[in-house]
Amino acid sequence: MKKNKKMIIRPGMDYLTTLVAKQRVIIPAERLGGAKEDFNEMITFVGASLNPSVGNADTIMERLESVDFGKPVKTRLVAFANVSAAPIRLQIENDEPIYFDLYVTLSPTVESPGETIYRSQDKRSGSFESELSLSPLFELRPLGKGNSIFIDTGKTPLPGFPMRLGTAGGKWTCSAPTKNAVRSYGGESLFYSTEVYITALANDKSLLAACAKRQAEFVTSIDRPSFERINFPNPKEYTNIELERWMHD
Repeated sequence: MKKNKKMIIRPGMDYLTTLVAKQRVIIPAERLGGAKEDFNEMITFVGASLNPSVGNADTIMERLESVDFGKPVKTRLVAFANVSAAPIRLQIENDEPIYFDLYVTLSPTVESPGETIYRSQDKRSGSFESELSLSPLFELRPLGKGNSIFIDTGKTPLPGFPMRLGTAGGKWTCSAPTKNAVRSYGGESLFYSTEVYITALANDKSLLAACAKRQAEFVTSIDRPSFERINFPNPKEYTNIELERWMHD
């Protein structure tokens, strides 16, 4: 009698695109180049195109170990790029208000590690729950003249960071849900068959962040994803430092 071979899902990259995200952002005035007061708002974000482009992916998660169902698998974010859905407003001392696009990418100085537990339904699909520690790099890019303000939370943390993000009830599958689903260049891809909901809570249990993501797809310049900001300019060169390093290693 032949023994059943154990299902092995090797390490690899998984690709997501952001539908919408809300995040509490608190930045002290002294970090904002002469702002009159601290910035403290719940901001709505959308996905920004990665550079180099990987379809409409704005989030790439790397599985660092082979999947053993029911046991934690080490992961890390290797790419992440969101941008405020609308410009934010800062009142600078003795000047007119200045409007900025607020980018959120990954800190170039520290990792954003996590772990995921995959559960099997039929060894080809199932559910998962995950946790992640997010240390972002914020860029406040002025709409008019002036220089961007960069805040690396890996060097000097802001209130709420590193942020502990968690998701439960997500669905994974070994089969691509659409013909254009983004696949891993190396290793093995898992795909997301349903929307993935991610949240983060403060110590007092208030909501720090909530977002919805789905499986990323390859798209053309004509077939733009409907949830991307219309006529939004390309992000700065090498939006995500970790992805740029990975593509050139």
